[in-house]
Amino acid sequence: MSKTYVLIHGTWHGGWAWQEVIGCLSGRNHRAHAPTLAGHGPEATRSGITHRDCVASVVTYIQNRRLSDVILVGHSFGGTVVQKVVEEIPDQISRIVFLDALVLADNQCVFDNLPAQYVALFNNLAGESSDNSMFIPWEIWRDNFMQDAPESSARAIWE
Repeated sequence: MSKTYVLIHGTWHGGWAWQEVIGCLSGRNHRAHAPTLAGHGPEATRSGITHRDCVASVVTYIQNRRLSDVILVGHSFGGTVVQKVVEEIPDQISRIVFLDALVLADNQCVFDNLPAQYVALFNNLAGESSDNSMFIPWEIWRDNFMQDAPESSARAIWE
């Protein structure tokens, strides 16, 4: 039986991060979608983008394609997005999967769930940028987010 997946990436990624997974799911006759969240991607406008905008971009994606019985997968920051998407369109979602994801309690934000050193680092990086966004230096990315991946894979994802 064919299933429909909507795969939601984490911060510093886009829908392209799911291409291998989409290939595997398609090879098993499932439909898989991987939209890129608002404010993400190489040419995206980041200034003024909120969590609410990310959620709205997924809701709009699902509604515009008339998707139903969706298995909604959230990775990392994407977990916080899928939590809110299901609140908005519960009748279109059959299941939520949290894949190494942040899961927030009511009235929490992402920073409430991160170690203090990450919060300080992210605030510092955002403060140094012209648009309050964060570019993660390679060493920090490698040592904190992709330390168990082959260097070639980690560098490709970081770039």
